Amino acid sequence: MNRLRTDTVNIVPLLCDLSEASDEVFRESELEFGCHSGLQLLADLGVIEPGPRPETVVCNACDADHPAVIEFDAERRCYFHFCPEAGTVTLENADLVTHRFRPEWLADWLMRALPITSPLGRTGLVQGCVWHLGDAACGDTQVTVIFARRVSSQAALDLLVSALRPVHPVDKGLVVTTSPHFARQVQLPNGFEFLDLRDIGRWVEGKLIVDRRNLYSRLQGLQGCSPPPKRPMRAVLKDRKEPSRLDWREADKPLIAEMHTMILHGDARNPTDAARALARRASGNGQQASKVTRLAAAYIKAYPSN
Repeated sequence: MNRLRTDTVNIVPLLCDLSEASDEVFRESELEFGCHSGLQLLADLGVIEPGPRPETVVCNACDADHPAVIEFDAERRCYFHFCPEAGTVTLENADLVTHRFRPEWLADWLMRALPITSPLGRTGLVQGCVWHLGDAACGDTQVTVIFARRVSSQAALDLLVSALRPVHPVDKGLVVTTSPHFARQVQLPNGFEFLDLRDIGRWVEGKLIVDRRNLYSRLQGLQGCSPPPKRPMRAVLKDRKEPSRLDWREADKPLIAEMHTMILHGDARNPTDAARALARRASGNGQQASKVTRLAAAYIKAYPSN
């Protein structure tokens, strides 16, 4: 595991470094000097938990950096290892203490901090690396949020792209990541865009929060984030050629029946879930979110017992 960087003011960089480390279990001795106060804060939050005692240690008593088996001296009541050059080397407590980083905590925190209004229960898309969190209301924009870690390599990026293909955002799609070197020039499927957690995560008055003002500012910079311009009102309402709502209800009936079948067969968990899957086939020129609302409301009226 690489040496972790020091940050005594904002724990967000340390949190991201732990998320991106090569191994989720790490030793205190692998931390740079000055990280331990931040480590205690993360432990208090539940981001990290005690790990197992290591079986081996890398010798720092000589220049070979060779691995050595940890042994216990019952007479001296201490742990040690044997080095061919330095002999018996007593180990410090920091060499024996390990912690485990909990990436699922970070995903759950994002769901609370944004907050996610339509949670999916932290659905895993790529095991241990990518989660579909749900939808968050950011002003007038509904944002479908993905959390991704360790996606700096090309192989990991390919897995992310494959996982995103079947996921269709409501208005905008955001991939919040702890990876510092993601390929910004890569075009993700379905309009998803990357956002570095370091840009919106803040440690304020002993709390880890999302800087919503900065989040909104970042969203405004994403393609297509601006709300669509309002249509000018027609001067003469009699000339309106759009289908009436009654016509929509008639046109929606086959979709409502299909939604009912999906729910009965377990292909959708609720009317909103089923409506999202079928909204693109619904009549009308409204936005996707309004069609979802329309179909879900029509289903509840048609099947009140469900």
